[in-house]
Amino acid sequence: MKGLNSAAVAFSDLWFYSNPVYVERLQTVSTKLATAKPWDALIEPSGRSLLISFKKPYTGLLEVFDSAGKRVIFRKVTNESSFQTSVMNFPVGVYSILIDGCSQKVCIK
Repeated sequence: MKGLNSAAVAFSDLWFYSNPVYVERLQTVSTKLATAKPWDALIEPSGRSLLISFKKPYTGLLEVFDSAGKRVIFRKVTNESSFQTSVMNFPVGVYSILIDGCSQKVCIK
């Protein structure tokens, strides 16, 4: 049995699968990532504390994850303008802070 594809069909398929897809219309799925974070985080110069400052009083969940994805801090905060906790016993590494869908990485040395 002979194949049904011609050289023209094969070339058309090759062109279709090897060229980029063009988007005619872009729809925003989430605006949380596009807006500024409502908080800032830093490790104090001494390296002993993590300080999170909220731009306006915050009520909700605050989570910190190590580089393996293990949650190392979980706090419910109520009407707080800042949060501080000791990180003296944390191993050296990069940690991700997640608050209200926004994240930031901090490095503990």
